[in-house]
Amino acid sequence: MSSKPKIAYFSMEICVESGIPTYSGGLGILAGDTVRSAADLKIPMVAVSLLHRKGYLH
Repeated sequence: MSSKPKIAYFSMEICVESGIPTYSGGLGILAGDTVRSAADLKIPMVAVSLLHRKGYLH
């Protein structure tokens, strides 16, 4: 088992790509930026969010 810490990032909304409607505004964009920054820094992290069938606002 690895001794490196692992991070689980839970967010109600997250903007990973603008074409995927899983966010409504600023906090979702901030969550997406956090996940992308962790990937750039090679930080072991998994992100969990909600996926709505018809988009976040519908």
